[in-house]
Amino acid sequence: DDDLESILQGMLRLDDLLGGPQSQRGEIVVDHIRTRLDSIAGARGDRRPEVLLVLSRTPHVLRGIFTAGRGTFLDELLGIAGARNWAASRGSGYFEVPLDAIAADPPDLVLEYGGGIEGDDAERARVWSTLPGEKIEVRTVSFDGLLIPGPRIPESAEALATMIDAREAP
Repeated sequence: DDDLESILQGMLRLDDLLGGPQSQRGEIVVDHIRTRLDSIAGARGDRRPEVLLVLSRTPHVLRGIFTAGRGTFLDELLGIAGARNWAASRGSGYFEVPLDAIAADPPDLVLEYGGGIEGDDAERARVWSTLPGEKIEVRTVSFDGLLIPGPRIPESAEALATMIDAREAP
């Protein structure tokens, strides 16, 4: 499973296997993760922009856009970071998003994972400007651990929150 609770439970099981039944290290790590995620979520305002998190796409063009839908830890992290996941109402797991779906109902913000897509911010803006309809703001999430479901999950949530908050800044 790819949801946040399953990942945290997996960390506890791993600690039991490697550290033995008396080890408390897993509980300490998981409690720390939960506390940090609660803190990040608690710092978010009431405004919840709809965000499309793009994990990968074809370089230099607007094709092959893959995202995380409902039931994924990335869906949950977007919520913790103060957003609504645009893809959650369109599918579960990881899937390719049709361009016509984005054009018909554009998100408030697109966050592209920097490790999965070539190009700088200007290139990203140029590529997304080819989408018919209203202009969509595009930002890059550069945290290299974003797609890794492990102890750095709070850093992933913070990286997402930073990009979401940057959108709201005057």
